[in-house]
Amino acid sequence: MHFSLQEAADITGADLVPVDADVAFSRLLTDTREDCTGGLFIAIAGDVYDAHDFLDKAIAANASALCIDRAKCSKLPDGLGIPVILVDNTVTAYQMLTREHKRRQDGLKTIAVTGSMGKTSTKEILRAILNAAFGCDAVLATAGNLNNQIGVPKTLAGLEAKHRAAVIEAGTNHHGELAPLSRAIEPDVSVISSIGPCHLEFLGDINGVAREKSAIFTCLKPGGTAIFPKDAAGYDIISANAGKFNTVTFGANPDADVRGEYLGGNLNGSRIRLTLKDGAVIETDWPLTGKHQTLNAAAAAAAAGAIGVEPEAIAEGLQQVTLPGLRMKISEYNGAFWVNDAYNASPGSVTAVLEWLSEFTDPEKCVLVLGDMLELGKAEAESHREIISLSGKLFPGARIFSVGPRYQAFVPENVISFPNAAAAVDAVRNAVKTGDTVLLKGSRGMRLEQIDPGY
Repeated sequence: MHFSLQEAADITGADLVPVDADVAFSRLLTDTREDCTGGLFIAIAGDVYDAHDFLDKAIAANASALCIDRAKCSKLPDGLGIPVILVDNTVTAYQMLTREHKRRQDGLKTIAVTGSMGKTSTKEILRAILNAAFGCDAVLATAGNLNNQIGVPKTLAGLEAKHRAAVIEAGTNHHGELAPLSRAIEPDVSVISSIGPCHLEFLGDINGVAREKSAIFTCLKPGGTAIFPKDAAGYDIISANAGKFNTVTFGANPDADVRGEYLGGNLNGSRIRLTLKDGAVIETDWPLTGKHQTLNAAAAAAAAGAIGVEPEAIAEGLQQVTLPGLRMKISEYNGAFWVNDAYNASPGSVTAVLEWLSEFTDPEKCVLVLGDMLELGKAEAESHREIISLSGKLFPGARIFSVGPRYQAFVPENVISFPNAAAAVDAVRNAVKTGDTVLLKGSRGMRLEQIDPGY
């Protein structure tokens, strides 16, 4: 990365103070705790802290220049000593600068991934496929949960000349968040992994989810490819927003352009068959399992194919997939298997993992720990009622625990309820016997990982 301050001002529509400042920078920084040498410090106002209150610390950390909101000039320290660019919104400026940085990477292919469920899994499957195709050093992918308005440009700022492909995850829980992320990413391919009843508190209904998710197509490059599920809720909305681009559908539906078939699995993995758009067939064993992950594999294969990755590399990549964090993390303690899938939860994702587990386990040797699903709005009560009912049907005789007030209103006598995860720790662990399989599934805010003995 290399920008002069004048270039940065031109890119962002900023005012440069002083106007004749002759300074360049090679880094973008947002944290005053870092060494800011050679960098432009961009002051971001967060929910808790406003970096405009710490500009003196950025200067002390050797920032080459500052980028601040015009409306906050009064926060500039006396005796400044370094130049400043004044912008209308520092987050937007951050996104614009990293987009320009991305544009300067010759030959780079960029894939944006969003979805109600499965976006991180799809991103990681794509990462593995692209690693197989181009080599690990040539692939940049979103790390952790850097999928928001600040995380996306932070990821883009990490692009280097060595990179041939980038997979950028984009998240949303309010209307109007994905369009600016699409603008920042400016992808060659955009993927919607799924549409489901997530964040209904803010997105309204399933059509609202479809409208917001399909905004990932807003700034697809001309001739780019839009990828989405053949059987997605809100399909007409999605396909209309994707209409001016190349489109590829995926799913279990025989009419999908890329078809995924789940051939069975267990805790350690599964066998799947993918039929690609050109008719090529990939049948392989891989480390993930469940019908839902098979569909994520189909989405990833469709995206990889759209940038010219060969079937052989897709198959090789599938065999090397690993998932981060609290996503289907399987551990063994005292002769029992613990499935920690407590990173997030929605009605669709909980249903998927319950159906998967019911395929191969003895219900009477199962312990289910279900944490509340958050941000469901008006669908909250019915969604929790349906999951409790489904758990009883799929796992007769299982020991079932609920965590949180939303489930508590609907639990039958055979379900033990706790107000929070901390209160449930001893009861759940004491209920587990040798040979059992334990599932932890809930929204991130429920912190079910506290119950895992390996936490």
